[in-house]
Amino acid sequence: MITREEIGTNVRAIRRKRGWNQKELAKRVKPKPLTKDTISRIERGAVNFTIDTLIGIAEALKADLSDLCPDGNRDLALSQSPELQIFQRGLEKLFQDVVSKFKGGGGEST
Repeated sequence: MITREEIGTNVRAIRRKRGWNQKELAKRVKPKPLTKDTISRIERGAVNFTIDTLIGIAEALKADLSDLCPDGNRDLALSQSPELQIFQRGLEKLFQDVVSKFKGGGGEST
């Protein structure tokens, strides 16, 4: 399971790699800038956030949405029940469609 803390850790790592402080990232988020406090809470995993917020952060960081998620979660279903594996594959397809649409690639319609 992907946690808010894991995503927050990746946001922090990418932000630092860019040489930005939290305030710099916050003002770059579109369409509506965030506050430094909100970025801080996201990085600590202390707040729930929407997919729109996550997409805005990824775009501001010039990163793929998948870069914000922890590595290794695609193989998590191997040790789970068949029902959970089917559910996870569906979520992965949805995630890929969202990323594709975010990048302007359109995506498949089902």
